[in-house]
Amino acid sequence: MNTDASWPGLDEAEARVLEIQTKLHQWAMDAPNRQFDDLYNLVYDPAILVVAWSRVTRQRCPGCPVFIASRA
Repeated sequence: MNTDASWPGLDEAEARVLEIQTKLHQWAMDAPNRQFDDLYNLVYDPAILVVAWSRVTRQRCPGCPVFIASRA
């Protein structure tokens, strides 16, 4: 995990996440039997977390848990 990575703004984070998704998709298409063993670092990437938090806090649907977003 890259603990020195800065926390990006949402626009930058979304762009970085799209890059990551595009790379993973291309690798999967190039080698359908490939195993992605080291995804742990991606889960804790600040850009992934910023985008995930944004999506969770915008979630508005009946029966979904209620999340209160706070910006400290």
